[in-house]
Amino acid sequence: MDRRGKKKPEAPFGEFTRYYGPQRWNPYMVVTAVTRRSEAFWDDVMVGHTHWISSPVREGHIFQKVKEVVPTVVNVHVPMSGCGVRHVYIQLRQNVAGLPRSHCMHAALGNSEDDVRLAMPGGYSDNRITGEATEGPTEVVRCTTGAAYLERMGLERVDLLKLDVEGYETEVVRGFAKHLSRVKAIVGEVHERLIDQRAFYSLLEESGYSIVARRETRNAKREGVHIFEAVRHREGILT
Repeated sequence: MDRRGKKKPEAPFGEFTRYYGPQRWNPYMVVTAVTRRSEAFWDDVMVGHTHWISSPVREGHIFQKVKEVVPTVVNVHVPMSGCGVRHVYIQLRQNVAGLPRSHCMHAALGNSEDDVRLAMPGGYSDNRITGEATEGPTEVVRCTTGAAYLERMGLERVDLLKLDVEGYETEVVRGFAKHLSRVKAIVGEVHERLIDQRAFYSLLEESGYSIVARRETRNAKREGVHIFEAVRHREGILT
């Protein structure tokens, strides 16, 4: 290094980010001699080309992380225009209109914000939140409330809320608190063995909903499950 503490301008040329960063004044060194062994190999990647090596690695990592929450991901591309680190393009398969713009959360929905235990006795359709010891595998997941989610996402209106929460219906509805008025319609399953039906439907009616449909599923007698539809009303007029 120059012992006098002198500096020279560096950038924006010659960096791996090319034009991304501003010019800076940095210390420099004065080369007085170069020694090397005979027939030496110099293994190096020139400045400005490191992203050609790093981008494929990042693409694979990003693909796996995105797929955990968005199963319809098709492809991931970390372009050279972003120096392999600054931005990424993600391609999603659209099997439902508007799905690629959906927001996915790895969380349970209930009436409190804390950790809950998810029982997984069989397939994903049997997963449910449990507050007691149970046989089979379990997983601790973060729980949030409908009210907190609406605030976080800035949603003023929810046209349809679909519930398939294996006996946790009452807790989910209570979790919306005063924001439940933003939800215009609720449909879902009711697991008759896991929920107090009278208390659940009373909660909906007291919150301003009319139960407009209630029907049994194909395996209702064996599974004890029925489907319901509730629509919010105001002064007797469905909204």
